Amino acid sequence: MIRLKTLIISTFLIFVFTIQSSANEQKIFSLLENSGVLIFGEKRGKPESARLVSDVVEAFTAMGNCVNVGLEISSEEQKNIDGFINGNTDISNIRINTFVTHKEYRNMLRSFKDFKAAGRCIRVFGVDVPDTVPIEKNVWMSRIINSLVGDSPMLVLIGNRHTFKNVQWKNDENKKTVLAQNLKSNGVNVGAVMQYWEKQDCISKIADFLDTENPYTGVYVNDIIKPLSMKPPSQVSEITDGVIVWNCGTLSAEINKQVEIEKKTADIDVDPVINKPTIETDRKKIEKSIKRGIPMAGMTTEDVIKTLGEPKKKSGVNSSGYEKWGYECYADEGYYYECNNLTFENNVLIRIADWEI
Repeated sequence: MIRLKTLIISTFLIFVFTIQSSANEQKIFSLLENSGVLIFGEKRGKPESARLVSDVVEAFTAMGNCVNVGLEISSEEQKNIDGFINGNTDISNIRINTFVTHKEYRNMLRSFKDFKAAGRCIRVFGVDVPDTVPIEKNVWMSRIINSLVGDSPMLVLIGNRHTFKNVQWKNDENKKTVLAQNLKSNGVNVGAVMQYWEKQDCISKIADFLDTENPYTGVYVNDIIKPLSMKPPSQVSEITDGVIVWNCGTLSAEINKQVEIEKKTADIDVDPVINKPTIETDRKKIEKSIKRGIPMAGMTTEDVIKTLGEPKKKSGVNSSGYEKWGYECYADEGYYYECNNLTFENNVLIRIADWEI
């Protein structure tokens, strides 16, 4: 477990699909302005992520700033992306990977088109490797993004696993580096922010931005890298500049409670509180989720089959004791895409994420 010496509590960025505080804006803008490239990690398919990026770009460009946006779309689609953003073609002409696209993702693209039409300084780039190019994904994206680094900062939206600024694998045979690590090794000033979704049901999730000094940040970083064969860093700042935690307000309440505890125990020598606030999962909640067709942590493999049916993919139990299942979902637009990628430990669902099987 990553342990931090400080007990400073910082919840400096809260979103409800819009940036709410000018003071908080400056925190995320500072990362964007002071990095050649700022990488936002995401769980693919989450609507909050696309809305967040749209809101950040809107507020940043409204102040007269320029920004380049990099998306997980094949770089072969650049002509179609430019045509759409400039108002010359329809969004349907852009071929977007089925595991990336969803309604809010396309709405994000439409918002970029609107910003451009309003005279904002924005350019949008596809940075993903084309299907026709036999090269590793992170290597290709690093080359494309590196070539775009210039006077304007670049904001890249990509899967969480590509955001790690420093990766050390447990197995020596796994020598792969990831996007942020590649860029950093090439001399690019890289900022990285992961996103994490608490498994809670509510109408509108809020986002708490936890910086590297927050004692809760290490907990979420550990949870994100847990399914991977990675060695945890000694300090959070080695791997990320912060974690955006989407939740129903419970995290803010927990952190505020911790602040009050610290005020009362300021003269007492205590260890940092790094246990993540949790939501109790009893059998009634699981049965309710089964009926609604929504997976949740704590379900057994049998529960998940009742909820979602048999998976499209099964990895089998790996050397770390984890088993991964993958499902396909059907979009209203008439295509299938990857969704509900699940990680099990001892036949119990422990994570719903976007890790590839």
